[in-house]
Amino acid sequence: MTEIFQIKKINSYSELEEFLKNHLKISLNNINEEFIFRGDSNYSDKLQPKLFRKQCKGCEKYLIDKDVNKLLYNPTNEYNSLVFKMFLAMKQNKIITDELPNINFNTITKEECKTIFYKHKNEIGLSQHNELPTIGIDFTYDLKIALYFLIAGDFKEEDDWEDKWFKKESCLWIFKKYIFEDNQSENQNLLKLDLDHQTNPNANQQDGLLVLCLDNDKKINIDDFCAFKSLNKNSRSFTEENKINIECNGVKFQNINIPIGYKILISPKVKIEIIKNFDFFKMLEVWPKEPPKYNIEKNRISIKLEEMYNNYNN
Repeated sequence: MTEIFQIKKINSYSELEEFLKNHLKISLNNINEEFIFRGDSNYSDKLQPKLFRKQCKGCEKYLIDKDVNKLLYNPTNEYNSLVFKMFLAMKQNKIITDELPNINFNTITKEECKTIFYKHKNEIGLSQHNELPTIGIDFTYDLKIALYFLIAGDFKEEDDWEDKWFKKESCLWIFKKYIFEDNQSENQNLLKLDLDHQTNPNANQQDGLLVLCLDNDKKINIDDFCAFKSLNKNSRSFTEENKINIECNGVKFQNINIPIGYKILISPKVKIEIIKNFDFFKMLEVWPKEPPKYNIEKNRISIKLEEMYNNYNN
């Protein structure tokens, strides 16, 4: 039986185009109605929120109050603690201007989490796009945006970015978007939030959305969490009335095409070939035409891509 989630290696740009166009019926220029995408250049096989990563879990550098752990309602459960610290960082950095939600973060339930996530979804989105750590993972509805971040990625955070770029695979994540819709199931642990593009310019430029991680009865393993692995582990296919059905992320889908998610490993050779097809990036809203002064990192990304583009086309 076909895998519900598939890992595929891509070794040429033409192979990538063929897979997208003929297998998934996606092209760079068409509006996509079915999938969401994420481009990762950080060479990790974990699809996880920033707050779950070891270097960010403490959250100290994002908090103005360094004595946060002395607060009486700082939770002992690790997931609840990260939710609390996410909201506290939002409060201390003035993204949330009212009081913190009147909830005991030590005993907060998954449904209570969902309620405050929906209430503050745009503040969570602004935090994400202002580089505060959250429990959300950035996705986009636009394949070109995902390829942009796959190429431009995280070089600004790593001294050895360029060396890694030429030696290690990057990753394009593709999912059918309906698997993240709120389905009210106790077993759902990934939740899609569409952001207000009018109040969040970055979300607008990136045609972006967030997928938030939920905890199920305190079973989530923060250190080893990967959204792709979690979905794969907690999904099953079965036949019912001669139709292939899938149970995934807490909901059953009837008579659908599978796979419903992909981890596409992009070789350094393909990344270079994408650079050679670089001009389509310049048509994106995310591409800085005249970068404002506060948008330094995007300007650095554009300069870096220009350098690489020129190097490979001279």
